[in-house]
Parts: sequence; structure tokens; C-alpha cells
Amino acid sequence: MTGMLGSRIADELDIAREDAWVLDDCVVEKREFDNDLHAFDVYMYRECDGRIVVQSIIPADLDAQAEIVNRLDAGESPLGGWEDGMGEAVHPYNGEPVTIPSWEA
Repeated sequence: MTGMLGSRIADELDIAREDAWVLDDCVVEKREFDNDLHAFDVYMYRECDGRIVVQSIIPADLDAQAEIVNRLDAGESPLGGWEDGMGEAVHPYNGEPVTIPSWEA
């Protein structure tokens, strides 16, 4: 199930694949934030309640943004210990629930 989880989340949220990285354990979608600086929304599955949650990564500057893109392009998951730019670990228990009526855990 884990290998397909990112694809299932992307399908349920109707996330355009060209604007996102679909990884084994999550989906990361880039969005406009502050001029050339982008935010990265990490959608992940929270096992304790069967919900999809989202947590945003806000890079400090364009260099940090480029590093995030390079790591995502290399297939690295932010669930492996990344920080969100606000001092919190990227983790399903730090995310905010996303409402998806069709989601079945």
C-alpha cells in the first residue's frame, strides 16, 4: 500500500502531476507564495485517524527553494526529517486535515 499511497492521494485531491512530486508516502505540490519564492504543500496520510493532512514548507530564500526542488527531483521525501521553515518537522501529526468525502481509509 505504501508505494501507491502518493498516487492515491494525488488522485483523490485531483492534483495536477506537472505541478507536483508524487512520492511513495506523500505528494508535494508547489504553489505561488511571494513573487519568485514558492511554498510547497505536503499532503500525507495520517494513520491514527485515516485522514489526509497538509503541511506547508516555506523556504527562507531562493537558494533554499532550489535545494528543496533538487531534493524532490531526486525522489527524497520530506517525511524523512525535513523542517517546514517554521521549526516544525514535516510529519502527519503536524498537518491540518483535508476534507475529502470520498476518502476511505
